[in-house]
Amino acid sequence: MQFFRFLCVGGAGFVVDWSVFSTLLASSSTPFFARLIAFWCAVMTTWLGNRFFTFTQAQRVRVISQLSKHVLISHLFGVVNLGVFWLFLPLTNVHVAFVLGILLATVGNFLLSKRWVYKPS
Repeated sequence: MQFFRFLCVGGAGFVVDWSVFSTLLASSSTPFFARLIAFWCAVMTTWLGNRFFTFTQAQRVRVISQLSKHVLISHLFGVVNLGVFWLFLPLTNVHVAFVLGILLATVGNFLLSKRWVYKPS
């Protein structure tokens, strides 16, 4: 059930990510700049969703510590996400590259989130 909730929060993060990315791309931003801004918006969305919906026991954990850990692993898997995006960008449609980057980072993100970021003290 927890993984399903994680996927739902990730889905909300994806919608934020996709929407911001598409909006910035349509307004003549470079794909990489649009991707970075969209990623940060998604990071904050998923932190809030995971804290209050997926890992509800984690609400007792100190906010700054938890947010710092979330940002750290988001960046770790963000590097994976952006690396895959950048690697596939010349080979496929920009939106396909976008989705591939997200898919490859999801499982590792969940495992570290469960075992480290949102682990009850």
